Amino acid sequence: MKEQMTDCYNDCVSLVHSTAWEFSRKYGMDFEELYSICNCAFVSAYLTYDGEKSKFTTWLRRLMWHDMCNHVRSEMRLNRAKNDNYSGTQQKPNYDIIDLIDELDDDIKNIVQLISDAPKELLELSVLEPKKSKKHLREHLQKIGWTKTRIKNAFHKIRELV
Repeated sequence: MKEQMTDCYNDCVSLVHSTAWEFSRKYGMDFEELYSICNCAFVSAYLTYDGEKSKFTTWLRRLMWHDMCNHVRSEMRLNRAKNDNYSGTQQKPNYDIIDLIDELDDDIKNIVQLISDAPKELLELSVLEPKKSKKHLREHLQKIGWTKTRIKNAFHKIRELV
């Protein structure tokens, strides 16, 4: 059985990888963590698969997606519980947005400025396809001369700040 499972996994490894990658890109989660969740879902799918109901890959993708969604929900619950526990004992800091922006890295300031004064074509693309706003922003930054590495580093810094 172990050898059969290994052969099946080797046949499905690209599906496992692409599903984790898709979820990671779509929802901004850590790929490695999602990939491990998908690998666990593969074992579960292999053990519970009923060939009369669907193709194995359909069952596998459904379980992977389900397990990743459950992981997100449980993380949200944990974060909400932590915030609830601290809400009575700590006051939320009072931030002045102007002071906050002044303390940012120049690249992040440029991105914040670009978003707040977005060019017409960027606004139209964001309204038409809101899920692709980050992609359109990346493309716009490349058009104005930013390298992919510079863009990646700036987005990483923003993610750390948020």
